Amino acid sequence: MPELIQVEALPDAASTSNRAQHLGPFTVYFPSGFRPGIDAPCRWQVFSHQQKKGHQIVVARTDSVDFVGSTQNAEYTGLQPCRYAMGILDKASGVMKYTEIQAGRIIRMEPQTHGIDYRASQDGAAKEEQDRESRMVNNKRLVELFGSTRRKRQMTSKESLVVKADAVGGSEAVKDMLTEAGAKATEANMTKEEVLALATAYRNIPPHHPEAFTAQDAYRLKELIPASCWHSLQISQFQKAVEDADARKELAEPHGVVPMPAYVLERLAGLKLTSDKKLVQRRLRCLAFLAALMKVYSGPPTKRADQARGGMTALASYYNVEVDVLEALLELFYHHRTEGTVNFYERSKEKGGLMLLYILIVALLAEDDDMPASHFDELRDHLKLGRVDMATKFRELGCITTAAAGGTPGPKPYKVQLLPPQIQPPKPLSEYFPKLKVGRVSGRK
Repeated sequence: MPELIQVEALPDAASTSNRAQHLGPFTVYFPSGFRPGIDAPCRWQVFSHQQKKGHQIVVARTDSVDFVGSTQNAEYTGLQPCRYAMGILDKASGVMKYTEIQAGRIIRMEPQTHGIDYRASQDGAAKEEQDRESRMVNNKRLVELFGSTRRKRQMTSKESLVVKADAVGGSEAVKDMLTEAGAKATEANMTKEEVLALATAYRNIPPHHPEAFTAQDAYRLKELIPASCWHSLQISQFQKAVEDADARKELAEPHGVVPMPAYVLERLAGLKLTSDKKLVQRRLRCLAFLAALMKVYSGPPTKRADQARGGMTALASYYNVEVDVLEALLELFYHHRTEGTVNFYERSKEKGGLMLLYILIVALLAEDDDMPASHFDELRDHLKLGRVDMATKFRELGCITTAAAGGTPGPKPYKVQLLPPQIQPPKPLSEYFPKLKVGRVSGRK
């Protein structure tokens, strides 16, 4: 027999007269797998925007990294089908008390640069232009200090670049961070090897498992493809395109402004439907996700969705991707801001680099972890990368790159493999990551 309980609703924050004193409760999740209080102690902070009602930022601070979430994340721009509440059951009295959580949303907590003061963003739109100009000055100073001659020329001809809040402001900031890291290492009596291991533990690459010995365990498709768009990928259309040339031609038709990438169409043409249905579905899912990644990546780094002109639906139609898929990609790789009815999605340099690495690893997984040199060159042409540059990025992912023999002088195309089983004894993914090079301290011999 089911047990009957009494339910008592508590007033939520929105119904109280003083919102500043009645924020919360907040419910959050960490897609990185971080466990607050277990992996590291956290100090929690909440910031409220002074002009935008209902806009809060939640910050969980640790000694080395901050996790930040917002009630105005990109995943909330579309129609929200439900709102969330939190309840506590008193088993002794049989009464469950519940209240709606803040904004009715579960907040996604992403790792960010440690120590940023988020109070500076609460002054409203009046200071936005001043802040933008300040960031431009800081970016110019950074290029002058560390940039190449070519980069300085680019800066001179294009003064409109903006530095994000989590960018380093100059050489003094770099020195301060290095000094702090060295002091912590000395205090903890860490060896050089331990310091290097700690420094390379956090990499700006897709979700991975350094301890894995096989490619499928190292980069797991379930962790690469957001759960919100897993079932929205065009798997059935891709399967028809493999079996039927006419269906493949239909898939190649430009239904949106951005066409299907030729690289993906070539892979579909060469894909063989084996009796292993699980393997076939994995390949098709990789190619469907790869197509969406390449379409969105090829566009401008700033995208806009005007609610007065179709909003997210119109933007998804432009890129010829499903709305769920586009929203997931914008959440992963773009920063969101709103001006009136227009939602802006801006991709920073760091997020752009991460998105490129997603494309490379998904393309490799679609090839069953072994990409021939000819396919390497096709992908490089589409991404407009040099051969050496793309090989370097594959190595950042822990891949083995082997230059093709023969041909014309100059850089050769590369064959790419991820944890090939023929290498014995087997080694984990962590053994294939590039080693951090440490130079001698200036002034010492």
